[in-house]
Amino acid sequence: MSRVDVFVLAVLSRENKLSLSNIVKKIGEINLNKPPSRIGIYKRLNVLKEQNLVSFEWKQGKKNYIVSEKGLEIITEFINQLTGVQST
Repeated sequence: MSRVDVFVLAVLSRENKLSLSNIVKKIGEINLNKPPSRIGIYKRLNVLKEQNLVSFEWKQGKKNYIVSEKGLEIITEFINQLTGVQST
């Protein structure tokens, strides 16, 4: 799982049903030395969709991405692992 995958799943787990523009905006708000590009995020969303970690629905002409149950499980496990590392 790439760094971008983690950011995308984390953003979608907090605010489900976001468009690509909103996902890019939310990731841009994270203080990163080198934020991922819009096209990089789009490509990773397609990979995450193929892995059944996200899906999408069309609403008012926009594709809104939704984290799946499997995606929620993975990001929750990742956060738990980070929490465990930080507490030791």
